[in-house]
Parts: sequence; structure tokens; C-alpha cells
Amino acid sequence: MAKAKKFGAFSGVFTPSILTILGVIMYMRLGWVVGFKHFVHRNR
Repeated sequence: MAKAKKFGAFSGVFTPSILTILGVIMYMRLGWVVGFKHFVHRNR
């Protein structure tokens, strides 16, 4: 049987953690960006 390839500390822990954190930050900022654009456009 072939051995299963294991992930190292970087590709198994660090990368998914950073991608999750950045995804959450982008999701939270999306509402702010859309709301700010609406606010700026409305006050022209």
C-alpha cells in the first residue's frame, strides 16, 4: 500500500489558518465597503 502524504506545519496549519482569517476579514469588510460606497454616492 502507498503511504499517505502528510502535510507539514506550514501547508497543514499555517496556510489554512491564514486563509481562514483573511476570508473572515474580507467578509466582514464587504458590508462596510458597500455601505460606504452607498453613503458617498448618496451625498454627492
